[in-house]
Amino acid sequence: MNELTKKIVNGDVDNKKIWVCLIYYFDYFKKLTRHVKPQEATVFKGSYGYAKSYFVGKKGIIKLFSNVSFDNTPVQCFHTQEECVQAYKRQCQVAISGLEEVKIIQAKRIADEISKLENRMK
Repeated sequence: MNELTKKIVNGDVDNKKIWVCLIYYFDYFKKLTRHVKPQEATVFKGSYGYAKSYFVGKKGIIKLFSNVSFDNTPVQCFHTQEECVQAYKRQCQVAISGLEEVKIIQAKRIADEISKLENRMK
């Protein structure tokens, strides 16, 4: 978590335009947990759910923490669009790597199941 995100989590930033993004899987075997495309938003100090801050973007309120994020991963916050987009691309790469690992595990599991079924036909 970067310094800006820490300040926002602590409720130390108010009425400031920033950039936010997040692509997050709690479990790569399941669907995407939270996806916030890079976007400009205004941070407001105040309670929204159990957080000390929240954001308002083009499409409305963006929660700092997701209701479904089991380990309380906050939206990532940046001063510039460039920083945000670069971080988003890194988050996508991490997600792709995690999904590639799951693909290998699942392919092996399916191959094992096929093998078991073929052996039962003998």
